[in-house]
Amino acid sequence: MRPSPLVLDDIVKSLAHKGEQVPLVGYPKDDSVMDFELYTARHLNLLIERAAKYYQRLLPIEATSEPIVALVGPSDLDYLIAKFALSRIGFGILLLSTRLTPEACLKLMKENDCRTVIQAPSRLALNLGDRAHDLDSSVSVYKIATRDIYRDASWDSQVLDWSELDAESASQRTAIVYHSSGSTGLPKSIATTHCKLLAPIPTGNGTTVLTSSPLCHAFASKLTINCMMVEKCMYLTNANMPLTAQTLAEICRVVQPQVFLTVPYVLKLMAETDDGVSELIKCRSVVSSGSQLSDELGDKLVEAGVNIEVLFAGTEPGMVGSSINRPSDDNAWNYFRLVPAVQQNVQYKPLGNNTFELVYLSTLPTLNMFNSDDPPGSFHSSDIVTPHPTIPNAWKYVGRIDDRISLSTGEKVLPLPMEGRVRQEAFVREAVVFGIDRSVPGLLVFKADAAREMSDEQFISAIWSAIKAANAKTEAFGRIGREMVVCLPVDAQVPMADKESIIRSKVYNMYEQQIQGAYHKLEYGSQGGLQLSLPELERFILKLVHEQISVNISDAETEFHQAGMDSLQAIRLRGLILRKVAVKAGKKLSQNVVFESGNVKRLAVKIHCSGNNEQEDEAEDGISLMRNLISEFSTFSPHTPGSRHMSSASVVLLTGATGSLGAHLLSELLSSTTVSEVFCIVRGSEPLLRLHHALKSRSLPQNRLRHKVKVINSNISLSNLDMDDAIVSVLKHKLTHVIHAAWPVNFQLGLRAFKPQLQILHSLLQLCLSVTSSQPAKFIFCSSISVALATAPPACIPETAMVDIKQAQATGYARSKLVSERILEVAMASAGARVQVLRIGQVVGDTRHGLWNDSEAWPLVIRSALTLKTLPAFDMMCSWLPVDVLAKTILEVGVEQDCNRENSFLNIENPCRFHWTRDLLAELKKKGLEFKTEDSQIWLRRLTEYQNKTPDESAVQQNPAVKLSEYFEQFVDNLDRESTGDCRKVTFDTTKARKCSEHLQNAPDVLATGLVGKFLKKWMAEWQQK
Repeated sequence: MRPSPLVLDDIVKSLAHKGEQVPLVGYPKDDSVMDFELYTARHLNLLIERAAKYYQRLLPIEATSEPIVALVGPSDLDYLIAKFALSRIGFGILLLSTRLTPEACLKLMKENDCRTVIQAPSRLALNLGDRAHDLDSSVSVYKIATRDIYRDASWDSQVLDWSELDAESASQRTAIVYHSSGSTGLPKSIATTHCKLLAPIPTGNGTTVLTSSPLCHAFASKLTINCMMVEKCMYLTNANMPLTAQTLAEICRVVQPQVFLTVPYVLKLMAETDDGVSELIKCRSVVSSGSQLSDELGDKLVEAGVNIEVLFAGTEPGMVGSSINRPSDDNAWNYFRLVPAVQQNVQYKPLGNNTFELVYLSTLPTLNMFNSDDPPGSFHSSDIVTPHPTIPNAWKYVGRIDDRISLSTGEKVLPLPMEGRVRQEAFVREAVVFGIDRSVPGLLVFKADAAREMSDEQFISAIWSAIKAANAKTEAFGRIGREMVVCLPVDAQVPMADKESIIRSKVYNMYEQQIQGAYHKLEYGSQGGLQLSLPELERFILKLVHEQISVNISDAETEFHQAGMDSLQAIRLRGLILRKVAVKAGKKLSQNVVFESGNVKRLAVKIHCSGNNEQEDEAEDGISLMRNLISEFSTFSPHTPGSRHMSSASVVLLTGATGSLGAHLLSELLSSTTVSEVFCIVRGSEPLLRLHHALKSRSLPQNRLRHKVKVINSNISLSNLDMDDAIVSVLKHKLTHVIHAAWPVNFQLGLRAFKPQLQILHSLLQLCLSVTSSQPAKFIFCSSISVALATAPPACIPETAMVDIKQAQATGYARSKLVSERILEVAMASAGARVQVLRIGQVVGDTRHGLWNDSEAWPLVIRSALTLKTLPAFDMMCSWLPVDVLAKTILEVGVEQDCNRENSFLNIENPCRFHWTRDLLAELKKKGLEFKTEDSQIWLRRLTEYQNKTPDESAVQQNPAVKLSEYFEQFVDNLDRESTGDCRKVTFDTTKARKCSEHLQNAPDVLATGLVGKFLKKWMAEWQQK
């Protein structure tokens, strides 16, 4: 029995000594595509020996050293021979893609202490090696051993002067250094030892294998090595000749491979012709790897009779899994099965929507590198997978975390399903989803040659059915509107990696202007010419909603949110109206005009007024709506005292537990000795995992989560709480407290958009009144100081009910909170509810870790200094309360103390106050943030100019404060009206709250304790990475 190879060179050497020789490699002769020359191990060993002598003459090394040499060139026979020859004389080999930039090459070489490049005579390789030398003269460039060199028999008389190392120690030396594609930045090098390089991977069910994949990639490189080890013949396509659907079919016809290992791009080419599909059907298995094969293309080939299989591997972890050799009745070709070593050494990090990130543990034998201490020595792969609904240990790859398009709404769009479906169209060469930090996604579509003569409108019409089909399988926020399809010409360049996958960041940079134009058109519209009467405008908008937005509303008074309209559809509707309807010059429709209006009738009035320079009484309309909502949700069934006495141990129902405040509240409840049980209402899939992630991401303990918490997966906006009767019964018999911390913090939404939240409030309050104890369960409501910020200054807001609903700030958020307070007042008076309203001020990061979400308003203002080089001189006093101190305060005043009427309304603000300009800005400068201090109006003007000058992806990425420019404009105007040259004149009395809570009384001074510096340090690390 032949011993297992310990180093790369052992493979060919040991096989060369066998008596019976079989072909190991097939490669086309010279410039041929289909005239393959076959090489046995003995023949390869001779060619490798000659090439090794050539390289040793160029590159003498010491046997005790561990040098690295770079190799760049096409994946031809010269390249394969060079890998084995350089390894034979003791080199580790850095495999450089010909698609890298010279700067990226130098980075990788520097990381590996490499100063030598072996380059092939191809144009791309020469360009790369020579330009690297031009940038750094210390880099030496040498010619690769070509066929005329290693077929020269004169080398046979020379002796290879090489002292072999001990095999065991040599197996731990670096054999190959691969690199990432650099699709999300500069490429990273990944060193692989001989031992890990020779780890087995599946090569398919057959003895003849064909591949078209580049040998500089870990997948193709390891595949070639593994085929040699098991004596399968590996045919390599001619790397110097272009591949077409016709030539690929002819190659298959000549080679007759039992296994065809390739990438999705090649399968797309072959699927376009009957000959290509016919040849694929003849293969025992067609294995796709390197990037995701779309479900549409895979299913199409499977239906035609092709045995499609997927192989999932990574440069860092090695072989992960495959669907090779699955049972005949198993149709899940696109779900890979983890190999045993990975299955035992992997964790699945929940990302939501039943998707997970693969995290490889340090105990995985094939792991080449680590990037995290959580857990120690692990590798967080950024690969996103989802489990098969019924087959255990079967996972489907759905993309990468860095592929996900993060919208400004916080939603994450997976681009691959849309791109994969559209890419199947014959008129399409490539498709790329865009939309980072935007409210809606868009699609760049590159025309194929078949669409050369089509206009853009004809082209979109031709592919629209494919986009619609992909939209049908996509969540609402990720759907592509027709107006967000950007057509690019046949000759437009598409930056691609070696695996024929797009380099997303380069595409965005290259077509930045086109992307900017799409959003500018969406947001600002082209000047519409329609001048309609109010009734005509109502009918026109109603038609748009039905036909273009695809939302079914019965009449002009149906509320948009009740009909299921989402933010994406609202933005699209606004854009369509702007492109069709005349609006007077100088009149700007709010970005959120659709939801602010609420229904077609009110939207038509708002637009009609804009088109005719008429004024509408927006303020009075908002106040009337507040009164109507208070009336609508103020009817309760009073509490009927039961025989159950309140237990000394509290049972708490908590909402909003996956948010920042909610997670800290949950942590406090878990550690409290006075709380015996916690019920958490969580929406969406995997609710317990979401709670676990909420705590873990904030470095909060999770050890008591499973023992003390009961998770309720519910839509609590329904009047019956959408719970099983058994759960409702348990709550009625156990519940002592409800802490309602869930509320959308979105200053762009109008009041009507918060109506579902008022329904939730009413449902929970009625639950408190329905308990079987002698008194109602206590309802603790997390309100906001914004309910009083429109009070005429000077004023100090007492810890009592608000006097006038006009005191609320003119945002939907603030008004919804004050409406809630009024509803709670009615419940106390009419139904005997036990209520505590906590008006909470500005909440900031925690005291221990300094974790403050940088997408909130004040962090966005501070971040604007990086681009505007200035910060506003707001004349106001600040009261910033750390979130962990707030959570302790709420538990202290809400759960640990009995409720009395005097304490029904408490103002929760940090008693340690500071001035924004004199104190905070001075502290930020002291901590190293560079900026000038300017008048707030000047800062606002700079922000607006920045947005108008660069209304594209990069503007929002680099200065996200532009997303809230309208909110800041209102804030600055209000601040100017309230100020008298000193500071804000609306303050809040916290006497009762501080008396009730030691934690609030002793709240830290965020400046004196260094918390601001801690916040800034965390933010800067995040911002610099972005």
